[in-house]
Amino acid sequence: MSRVAVIDCGTNTFNILIVEIENDSWKPVFSNKVSVKLGKGGIGQGVIRADRMARGLDALMVHHHSMMNLGTSKSAVFATSALREASNAIQFINKARSMFGMEVKVIDGEREAELIFEGVKQTMDIGQDYITVMDIGGGSTEFIIANQDGIAWKHSFPLGVSRLFEQIQPNDPFLPDDSKRLEKHLHRVLEPLQAALKQFPSETIVGSSGSFDTLLDMYNSHVGQSSNGLSDVIPINAFRSMHADMLKLDRDQRLKIPGMLPLRVDFMPISTHLINYLVKHLNYKKIHRSAYAMKEGIVKEIIDGKIVLE
Repeated sequence: MSRVAVIDCGTNTFNILIVEIENDSWKPVFSNKVSVKLGKGGIGQGVIRADRMARGLDALMVHHHSMMNLGTSKSAVFATSALREASNAIQFINKARSMFGMEVKVIDGEREAELIFEGVKQTMDIGQDYITVMDIGGGSTEFIIANQDGIAWKHSFPLGVSRLFEQIQPNDPFLPDDSKRLEKHLHRVLEPLQAALKQFPSETIVGSSGSFDTLLDMYNSHVGQSSNGLSDVIPINAFRSMHADMLKLDRDQRLKIPGMLPLRVDFMPISTHLINYLVKHLNYKKIHRSAYAMKEGIVKEIIDGKIVLE
């Protein structure tokens, strides 16, 4: 039995998952997330600001302490949108190595999409019908159209919630003009997805990662139930109601919603706009939430020998 840590250095949060691996199976030991907002103020310019870099390193220090406390020496540290676009990413990578002995691997959007699907596959039985896996990040949003035979199409779009927030600079609460500008932008950028759906029709969104976790927590709090496990349904009508709330409520009001996390409160209106665009314009009729995403996909590839730890 071995214990390893997987760290996801995202644009908004740095997440850690520590697992025990035995033969071909694994079980979680510990998980934590630290809000960093790595791309704040610099994501549009392709740079990590000094204060954000310091915040990211602070988060790695927290995760490093968790590893030491739990007797974990091996780690897989992956970075996504903010660092892959930053001209000064090498500074962060070098500091992570010198301070914590961590080798940060920056991956492109296509690889990120593959790892996300590898995580989602562990949470549900995928049949012949195509599903659309959607992972809303801070800097990018990944879409994967797949069925039981594997990935048919994948793409990473520059539609992360932090990026869109800085581009749109919406009012609080959202005004109709904010929604119109955002929807126009989504219509233009998501043209490749619209084309892919003509070839691989899909009516089911399987959402992974934080925004969908928050939607599920909000829904469960409202109806007085708990999660079913690794895969849950978020009814379309319930989603529409939550999206309406995200548009009409200001930040303080959103914070009072049961299930809302402070680290997501600023960006949830953007997240629900993204999902609503798919439901409204692209004929999606079902929404599922997968408890696993990229981190769990990395664990599976470690088990399969596709990722070798130092």
